[in-house]
Amino acid sequence: MIAENGEPNKVNLDKTFFENLKFDKESLAQYRTNAAVECSKTLGDNPALCLSGGIDSQAMVLCWQEAGLKFDVIIGVFKDGLNKHDSDHAKMFCRQHSIPYKELEIDIVKLLTSQNYLISQKYKSYSPHFNVHYKIVEILAEQGYTGTCFGGVTPFKRNGVYGENFSGAPFHFLKIQDILPIPMQGSFLSFYPELTWAIGLQCEDVVHEGSSTSSNLRSMKNIDDLNKLRYEKKVNSYLYSGLKTMPQDTKFTGFELVKDYFAEKYNDGWTFEKRFRYPISSEFLKDKHQQYNFLIDKETLNCIESIYFNNIGPDRFSPS
Repeated sequence: MIAENGEPNKVNLDKTFFENLKFDKESLAQYRTNAAVECSKTLGDNPALCLSGGIDSQAMVLCWQEAGLKFDVIIGVFKDGLNKHDSDHAKMFCRQHSIPYKELEIDIVKLLTSQNYLISQKYKSYSPHFNVHYKIVEILAEQGYTGTCFGGVTPFKRNGVYGENFSGAPFHFLKIQDILPIPMQGSFLSFYPELTWAIGLQCEDVVHEGSSTSSNLRSMKNIDDLNKLRYEKKVNSYLYSGLKTMPQDTKFTGFELVKDYFAEKYNDGWTFEKRFRYPISSEFLKDKHQQYNFLIDKETLNCIESIYFNNIGPDRFSPS
């Protein structure tokens, strides 16, 4: 993944690993707590869990809470309410689960207009979203935190292919660990293999025509419909894995209101992309359509498919 050479990434887990994977309540609970405990060992004695309000970061926090670990939950709050839809949901989630949290106010307009390109230069980053993440890590380091953790993704199945949902930006942190001021686990849900695959193999295949970058998905309606479908199936996979997340009525990225702000100010709906994404992506992104597809040997893949179709069972994917 670090090489970004377009080659499939070999899954270094053999058939035995998947044969030993269990889906009973006790085993799933062990995977959840093991993942948190092992991750905590890499983040020092004062870790910060960054909660966006989305179900991925919610799942991360639930694992750490269940493991009884010491941590602070940090909720980024954009000035002037520019992520109010997400930050309010994150606070509500914490209150529901009796989890204390701290707010980190971010002047997102000032940050983007004055530092986005500088952060990209420093980290060779091509995503304004993840530039904000890196800035948050820097701020938390200044506040005395010894490590940071974000929700991340699991390798669910899309059009029959495992791991097609993996892409460059969320895993860019792997390349810059020696530059970041403190350790950053950018994808907790991909950190511990047993938990990663237990969740991924309980997520129903997201089937659509063409790849996620093909022209027939370019319309906003098609993209929105696909994202809604994928979101619903992810919610169920977390639930089956013992993670009772709090879904939002609408799936957000956290930057909708930020984009609206710039669109209204400059009377151009593409202002955010033109000012903050295109200049850095053209400089640092080798292939904007690159996906991190998985290379799995045939014997292991047959085992994985057996788990998906027989042990988990299509009947389980009935509407709730």
